[in-house]
Amino acid sequence: MKLPTDRLTLLRIGCILHALVVTGIWVLVFQFDIDVLSAKIWLVVAVLWSLWMTQVLVPFRGNRADWLKTVALGLVLIAPTLRTQYTFIVWAVEGFAP
Repeated sequence: MKLPTDRLTLLRIGCILHALVVTGIWVLVFQFDIDVLSAKIWLVVAVLWSLWMTQVLVPFRGNRADWLKTVALGLVLIAPTLRTQYTFIVWAVEGFAP
């Protein structure tokens, strides 16, 4: 499936914007103590970012390197939130620590 270049560019921009939104909300909540979203909603939005990586697996001809660069940039942007995501997922699965 070959998409027009403009649409591919929009998908890459969406990936970066998603990472920025997740990190921005994380900064507001954990650094400035401003409640923007509940933790559960934030976690769902944050975990959904990983769906962008499935786009790398779709065989876009000649654009795989661009997607890898986009995902790498997204990972750098979302990296500060990964510890919090992991903690919330563990708490959701195993319950809160005593």
